[in-house]
Amino acid sequence: MLQADDSSQQQQRPAPDDYMVVMQSWMWRLLRSNDQLLYDDFDGDDEEEVLPVYGESDDEGEYSDSFIREIGDEQREVSARQVRLDTVERERVAEVQRIMQQQLALFASEWQAKQQPRLELRASSLWRANVAGRGRLELQL
Repeated sequence: MLQADDSSQQQQRPAPDDYMVVMQSWMWRLLRSNDQLLYDDFDGDDEEEVLPVYGESDDEGEYSDSFIREIGDEQREVSARQVRLDTVERERVAEVQRIMQQQLALFASEWQAKQQPRLELRASSLWRANVAGRGRLELQL
């Protein structure tokens, strides 16, 4: 009977805290194995070149002649493109102003041909009515 009691105690599940300890140990083991896989790719024997602090190296700010020529070419291209765009823009503005002036002149001539005679006729009739009415008012006073 004692053996049965011992075997039943061994088969009991561990407490929840024990599960956490077991899980943590598995996770640490997994992390260590992953780290080893990652760092095994690097050879520890090779000395990496240590770069100087920014601003303390001798070759900073020095560019090759071809690179400087390329920069100059690009700047000239950009300035030429900007001049072309400015010219095109000025031409477009001038064209819009010319069209606006033409349309304004056309509108004014059409108004003078159609609307002005009608309005002048109406104005003259109102004028005559006002002048005739004023004469009657003077007589009444």
